[in-house]
Amino acid sequence: MNKQRNRPLSSHWMFAALAVLAISLTGCQSENNIDEDAGGLAAEQPSEADSPQKSYFDNESKTDHPSPAQVPDQKASTETSGAQQDGHPKEDHETEPGKWDKSLPTLNGTAIGDSSDTVADRYGQEIDRYSLEDPAGTVTVLEYEGFSVGMNKNHTVQFVEVYEPQIAAGLNGLRIGNKTEKAVDALGKPTSATDYLLIYDAEGATLKLDVNPDSNEIVSMKLLANG
Repeated sequence: MNKQRNRPLSSHWMFAALAVLAISLTGCQSENNIDEDAGGLAAEQPSEADSPQKSYFDNESKTDHPSPAQVPDQKASTETSGAQQDGHPKEDHETEPGKWDKSLPTLNGTAIGDSSDTVADRYGQEIDRYSLEDPAGTVTVLEYEGFSVGMNKNHTVQFVEVYEPQIAAGLNGLRIGNKTEKAVDALGKPTSATDYLLIYDAEGATLKLDVNPDSNEIVSMKLLANG
């Protein structure tokens, strides 16, 4: 009787053991699949992260070769420089060129005896030119805006004349249109004076200020070679 009742119980245990074995095998297979998947993901990752030094040198290599937009146009720079040279920019005649010095007299920045090349370099192309007869010989007058320069037969400056108020003559701030009192303040007492003229003697030259007697204003300034 007891042996017959124990047989079914042994069969149940056998099935239970088989079920546990199957579950164990399934778990092992899942772990293998997880390991393989993890290995695949690891293979896709870079072997090592970029270091700060590597990133720095990568950035340096990108900036060592500027793009075409960053490269200066040497041709354009050369053309711009050439245009400035061809234009021969001249000094601004409204800027005071200097102070009056009777030992080194100048008017509008030009001295008696300056060469024609010096005058051309300083003022550029004249507006007009014409000839005047002078006791010392023929003088070629070069007309500019607001002033003129007389050149003698030796191609050096014989006289300079200023007759417009926008020209800074270099006489300690004195300009056309100023009163004679301003001239005395700026240049001192003249060598000689009349109602029409103030004269200042200088080294190798004479400064003459023509005056309108009605308004007592200076209408012209001339620096003339002596003799």
